[in-house]
Amino acid sequence: MKRILGAGVLGVDESNHGRDPEVFVAVYSDNPREIRARDQLLKKDRDNGQLERELKNYDYRFILFSRKFKQYFNEHLIKVIAISEFISYFQNNEQFGNLEKVVFDGELRKQDVDVINAIIEPMPKPIITSAVRGDVTIPLVNRADRAAALLFKYYTKNRGRKSGRYEKYLLTPNLFLYSKLINSINC
Repeated sequence: MKRILGAGVLGVDESNHGRDPEVFVAVYSDNPREIRARDQLLKKDRDNGQLERELKNYDYRFILFSRKFKQYFNEHLIKVIAISEFISYFQNNEQFGNLEKVVFDGELRKQDVDVINAIIEPMPKPIITSAVRGDVTIPLVNRADRAAALLFKYYTKNRGRKSGRYEKYLLTPNLFLYSKLINSINC
């Protein structure tokens, strides 16, 4: 992976909302054009593919949310946790530049963004936006969508077996650290 020094952007998407496991992926780029919406719709390729080839010149991280995790957190809090974890990872890693913008595919409420900003305090706050159908209009989000689909397929196929092929890209939120979140906000 090349060393990325400039300001960065993230495209974030999830795969198989409500199913087990739910996969959230963030793809990093130092090219702000990667988060500009396109007029022509991008292809959503759901066929077989190789993650290494799909994300050859990109860095990415992903989170797997199991049913157990979803017993404690609703869908809004899961989005908040995923995006907060991604921002924290990329902001705290010297290999990457400061994040300028994060684009999430789907809907984020203002209160979700407010909670994310509170969680990542005192780190610099990137602009956090959402784009309905961003997975077919924004190239970096499209890459995150493709990666999430491939990771979901990989982890459901290898359920119950040791499947560490992508483990170095996996972020695991600490349930205990977020337990205060449940009690302190009405998300």
